[in-house]
Amino acid sequence: MNATFSLQHDFVRPSRQFFSARAAARTKRRRHREQLKELRLSGLAQSLEVRLHEAKSSKLDHAEFLEMILDDELVVRRDRQIERRTKTAAFRDQKSIDDFDFEFNTSVRRKQIYDLAAGDFVRKHHDAILVGPPGVGKSHIVQSIGRQLIRDGFTVYYRSIFDCVRDDS
Repeated sequence: MNATFSLQHDFVRPSRQFFSARAAARTKRRRHREQLKELRLSGLAQSLEVRLHEAKSSKLDHAEFLEMILDDELVVRRDRQIERRTKTAAFRDQKSIDDFDFEFNTSVRRKQIYDLAAGDFVRKHHDAILVGPPGVGKSHIVQSIGRQLIRDGFTVYYRSIFDCVRDDS
């Protein structure tokens, strides 16, 4: 017994309203991007689409959504500020305190270096000068402390004694 089947495809064409609603949404998103650019809110502009979808799917209220996008903007601004200040500091190397080998130079007291990196001496308007023979880690430590101070919101300018003497003459 042979059976023949006739398949018909029903094609539902979206209405004009559907297309005009999508076009309006694209126009609105484009306008939002322009406004964010004008307000210099690039962090928010980068994350807005994702955050809108996240807010919708998680059913966030307005205050939660606002907090989330403001946090995004603050993170981007803080990262850029750290990047600018690090560049301005003119460090020779990308050093961190965690990379320093305290076992190599036992005369360097770990607590004292971490205390300096906490920045209290800067807040109290005191100076800190590291003195010692070549190769003991002074530059590493100073650059590490400087990088931490930048992350804590301070402006740092790194100069070795050799840079100062060269620039002064």
